[in-house]
Amino acid sequence: MRVHVALTPGEAARVPTGIVVDVLRATSTIVQALDAGYRTVYCCAEVEEARALRDELGDAVLAGERAGDPLPGFDLGNSPLEFLEPRAESVVTTTTP
Repeated sequence: MRVHVALTPGEAARVPTGIVVDVLRATSTIVQALDAGYRTVYCCAEVEEARALRDELGDAVLAGERAGDPLPGFDLGNSPLEFLEPRAESVVTTTTP
């Protein structure tokens, strides 16, 4: 068996089967949120920063996790499946750094 690892699209090779590993789940979640109809996704480093921004924005969904666990008081976690239908105009998210 031969394995070719491509870290960028420019390194990709033509093969009959490809496997993609999303090591940054947050990126998949953000793309899903935008595709579902959220107009804006705000990313925050800290939980309290995310809460404060959501309070400032008013109509926004609060989403995130720490070590894979949902955060108390948040509307959504960090699974793309949770972002199939928009619940507001914007998402404020924070994930494990």
